[in-house]
Amino acid sequence: MVAILTQIYEAEFLGFSYGFRPERSQHDALDALALVQAKADMKVSKAVERYKEAALRLDDVQGEMEGLKRESAEAIRKADRATRDAREHAAGLAGQLEALKAHNRELMAALKSGNAGKHGE
Repeated sequence: MVAILTQIYEAEFLGFSYGFRPERSQHDALDALALVQAKADMKVSKAVERYKEAALRLDDVQGEMEGLKRESAEAIRKADRATRDAREHAAGLAGQLEALKAHNRELMAALKSGNAGKHGE
């Protein structure tokens, strides 16, 4: 009867079932459990190693970002100084241009008044 029931129910058991089955003792179950635990430990160990590597890469990237922030801030400060200097220079040139225009108007007025006097002679 055991032989008949074994053939019927053996097909229903899962591979990790060990209770009261032929050629599967509690020692086999413990061996299988140890193998599963070893595989899990290996996966955890690899995951921890990947986490550490990722953390190091993150630190590197954050350091690079901080360096880029500093460089960008310095570039912005230099651009602001250059813009301010260019505006001051442009304002000075505009002042010189206005002075030259005024002087030119004076010269033109003097030439006209000088030419008017010569034509009237």
